[in-house]
Formats: sequence, C-alpha cells, structure tokens
Amino acid sequence: MPVVLEHLGKRFGAGAPVLDDVNATIGQGEFVALLGASGCGKSTLLNIMAGLEAPTSGALEVPSDGAAFMFQDAALFPWLTARENIELALKLRGVGKADRRVRAGELLDLVHLGGAGDKRPHELSGGMRQRVSLARSLAQDRQLLLMDEPFAALDA
Repeated sequence: MPVVLEHLGKRFGAGAPVLDDVNATIGQGEFVALLGASGCGKSTLLNIMAGLEAPTSGALEVPSDGAAFMFQDAALFPWLTARENIELALKLRGVGKADRRVRAGELLDLVHLGGAGDKRPHELSGGMRQRVSLARSLAQDRQLLLMDEPFAALDA
C-alpha cells in the first residue's frame, strides 16, 4: 500500500504553519529522504506519518499496520539491555519468548552488535545506542519504516 499525503498541513497554535499543502505519493519499496533546513518541519511530518501527531488539514494514508519509527535520539529504556530493548518490540508484536531471543540476536548481528546484547544503554557509545534503536525499529516488521536523522550519531 502506498503512503499518500494530500494537502497536508500542520499549525501549532495561531502561529505560522509548520507544514502547508504537502502532497506526495510514496510507492511500496520506495526509499525517500526528506531534506531541508533545521526547523523546516521534517520531524513534524514524520511524526504525523507515524500517527504521533495529527495534521491540522489535509489527508494521510499509511499502511493499516502503521509505521515503525526510529527517533532522532535512541530513546532506549535504560533499565533494559540492548537485547531486551529489541525484544520489547517483538513482545509487543506477540512474538513468543524463545523466538524473541533468537530474532533479537539476529537483529543485533545485523547492526554489528552481536557481542553487545547484554550491555545497558549507558555502557554503549552513542552510535551503538543508535544501532540498537535501528534494530528495535526493524523488529517491528512494518511495511513503513520512518527514520528521523537515523545516522547522525554513526560513523561512516
């Protein structure tokens, strides 16, 4: 299912619009990057697409299962290990305990953190925390993956 934005707008209070008449159709399998100056509304648009904020005008269509969202900050639960942060996303999807552990391990390997699964966020570098956040987003297994400055803390 494509993502469709029609005349989308967002205004906070009585101020100037943050988004005004945004139109786009994003097909399945497409990769789209939003580029613009700081404060121009990129994060606001992603928040609307993720269902975290409502638009003040226009219409939006996203896949019925919603979107996986990776925030600018890692936003990991500090009392959980890297593996447990990923397993939480799997648990919320209804994945059984044994399968959660296996899948979390696969996702940690995918983001090159196979040996860091038992570390808590404060024991990880900023880039490592961001990779755990990416793995947690991928664990949601949604048709739509939204990423807000996902690679800012990562080395090349």
